[in-house]
Formats: sequence, C-alpha cells, structure tokens
Amino acid sequence: MIHVILPNYENSILNVSTTLLHHYGVETKYALIPELRAALKSKPNHVFLLLLDGMGMNIIKKYLKRDDFLRKNIVKQMTSVFPSTTVAATNAVLTGKPPWSSGYLGWVQYLKDEDIYDTVFLNKDYYDSEKVIAEDLLEKYFKQPQLTDLISEANPDIKTAQLFPNFKPDGFDTLQEALLEMVRISKTSEKTFTYIYWGEPDLTEHDYGPFSTMTKALIKDINMTVKTQAEALGDNSLLIVIADHGHQSVTPINLYEDQKLYGMLEKLPSMEPRATSFFVKLEFMDAFRAHFNQQYGKYYALYTKAEVFNMQLLGFGKKHALVDSCVGDYLAVAIKNRYFQFKDKKPFKGHHAGLTIDEMMVPLIIYQ
Repeated sequence: MIHVILPNYENSILNVSTTLLHHYGVETKYALIPELRAALKSKPNHVFLLLLDGMGMNIIKKYLKRDDFLRKNIVKQMTSVFPSTTVAATNAVLTGKPPWSSGYLGWVQYLKDEDIYDTVFLNKDYYDSEKVIAEDLLEKYFKQPQLTDLISEANPDIKTAQLFPNFKPDGFDTLQEALLEMVRISKTSEKTFTYIYWGEPDLTEHDYGPFSTMTKALIKDINMTVKTQAEALGDNSLLIVIADHGHQSVTPINLYEDQKLYGMLEKLPSMEPRATSFFVKLEFMDAFRAHFNQQYGKYYALYTKAEVFNMQLLGFGKKHALVDSCVGDYLAVAIKNRYFQFKDKKPFKGHHAGLTIDEMMVPLIIYQ
C-alpha cells in the first residue's frame, strides 16, 4: 500500500533555506528548523548546502546501512514541497519561497500571454520544438533574488557561490570535482556560503528506476564521495545535505491516446506527468471529472483549482502572478505508481511530482 504525504511547509526543504536566511539576518515569513538553527549557533565560517537531486529517504534506507555517512548524519526527515519535482523544489530552496510564491511549478508551464507550453529550464515549447522563442522566458517571468544573492546583500563580508554540473558554464564533470572545490573553499580565510547542486541520483532513477542495481551502485558511490570530501573540510565548516524530492517506481499511462479526454480540453496537458494541469472547455467541466475519475481515479486524485489553493498544496504567502494562469481548472495528482505520458516517447522507470511517501520524504543531513 502506498502512503500519501502532504507537504509540511513548517518542516520542509523550504524551511532549510528560511533557516539559513534567518541565520544570515535576512527576514523570512516561513518557519525555521530547530535542528539546523542549533547547528548554526557555532557561527561556522564556511556553510555548504549540497542538494542531491532525487536522494529520497526511500533509497537511503534501502541502500545505505545505519552507519554509512549520509544515513548516520540524518538529523530528521522532512517533506519536499508540492509538486515534488526539480523545477518547483530546487527553486523553493534557491528562493526561500514555496511554489505558490516563486511561480516555479513544474517542468512544463503553460504561459497564457505567450501561448507557449514553456519547458521552464530549456526555454523551449514542450509540444512544438520548431517554435521560435525570441525571449528568455526564465528571465522574463521567473527572475527573482536567490539564496546566495539575499545572503551576500545582507552580509557583504560573506563570499557566496553556486556550484553546478557541467550543463552550466564552468560546471563540474563529476560530483567529486564539485566537492573538491567545496573543500578548497573551506580552507580559505574568508567567510563563505556555497550552494552545490548535483543532478544524481535523479537521472539514473528516471532511466533505471529507484530500486535498480544501477541506482544501488550509484547511491553507494555518492555516499562514499560525500563522506571523503566532507571529512576533508577545513575547520569551522558546516555541511548540510538535502534532496529536492524522492522517486517512485512507475509505469506509464499513454494519456495522449485518450481522445475523449483530449476532446474536452481547452489546452494540452501541462505541468508534470504526476501533477498534471488540465484546462477544460466550459461545457465539459462535469463530464471531464466523471471521465477522468472513471479512467484514472485509481491512480490520481483530481482537485479543482479552488481545492488546490484552499489546501495550500503549493504553499502560502504572496501569490506569484503565474500561479492562476498555470494551474488549470483541474489538477490531477498522482497517489500511486503510474504517470501520464503526454506524447509518445521513451518511458521512465522512476518519476516524481506526486504525493506518495517515496516522492515526498527527504533527509536533512548535517555534518560539522
């Protein structure tokens, strides 16, 4: 039986960032994490926040022994945000805001003013790869201060940095190389805060599944790499390790084959395969709900936009201008082990963005 977990915006990855912001004197309206506040009381000269994409509690418990480095140093479990997916979750960490306020909701967001199904990180139309997008939509719609900006603005004496894989300029080819840079920073004389993002084990989990031999070997390797470099950190350093979300083993539903459902839609499905936004023609509002629940109700919970907002699934605070136009009339949220294929493509074996325990529960790891 799969358990459903709602986001807890008082004990989530968002609150890691708000605790860090509070520590550095930046005002935040969101709850703080007592265990992290206690670790920061020593006022470390070097603070490192390492986010391992897809490193959920489920695979840590399955593949790491109790005395393995990452598992041994877990101080508590937290939830991801909703949707439990990289676009929404990493940007909750980077902005110190929930998706409700950051506007980052999912891999594909329908932008009404552009009439584009924006693949947020790629600046491409998801359904029409030939469509020319003249502007940087990320810059136009999503640009806002990040954690490192907020910290350095309030603390000019603290040098901040972001370390990424090689999909970004000056990014690193391996996790070890990124963490060697972390160690180098830890031995400088200045005070620093560094955010480090690594795209594994998420990529491997998508291709092979979270409970594959490939994922098992990778988790053990990540654990050893982080352990080795953490133990090499300079004096007065604090390492915080989190994940943006976990992973659920999945099998696909070829949603694009459901012509009856597509005939009721005003726009094509968007957001995420396990947190899917549906814009429905006015005359089909009731028929859509009935058809969806009959066909997919075993695997998805279907909420109206009002229900999503009232439940505060996306968080609370000041609402980003994109939220109303990106969340459709209905939002289908995965509660079991299926995901929607929006078009004919190679299927995933692991996925996320839903509300299962495997997707939602992540660790807070602290080492100093």
